[in-house]
Order: sequence, then structure tokens, then C-alpha cells
Amino acid sequence: MTPTQFAALAKLCELGQASQNELGRLTSMDVVTIKGVVDRLRARELITSAPLESDKRRLMLAPTRKGRAMYRNVRGRPPRCHARRWHHWTMRSSDS
Repeated sequence: MTPTQFAALAKLCELGQASQNELGRLTSMDVVTIKGVVDRLRARELITSAPLESDKRRLMLAPTRKGRAMYRNVRGRPPRCHARRWHHWTMRSSDS
């Protein structure tokens, strides 16, 4: 999972549900980026999507049980590929 995908999943887990547009705004992703991220998270069965009952044009997203479990498991830990940079950054931050 990329940091961008995790950011979207984390925000969705925190909110419970959100429209794709709202999720993009809250994670500072443009329309094209959030669409790709959502497609990948859906393909991995980490989120679901369904049209909003009152406005079928609006797509509502929600984390799946698998997505929430992944979020709980990964939350607070840097991705393995970024662990060295994360450690370096946290050490520098704690020096201040």
C-alpha cells in the first residue's frame, strides 16, 4: 500500500463514510489522483462504494471490515520502505 492510498483509507476509517469528492478534498488529492486511489482500494476490497440514495450522481465510500482491520494494523507504523526516513525524521523532531 502506498502512503497516498493509506492516507485515503485512514481518513475514510476516521470518518466512517465520505463522498469521493469530499475524500479527495480532505486528503488534498486532485480528482484524477483520488479516482485512481479509490479504484485501487476497491480492487483490494478495502473500501466499498455506492451511489447516495438522494443523489445517484454522488458516490459514497466506506471502509470494509478488511480495510478497517488493515488501518488498525498499520496505524502509527511507517511503511517498511519508509522506515529509515521515518526514524530519521522522528529522531530529528524529538531533538527540537
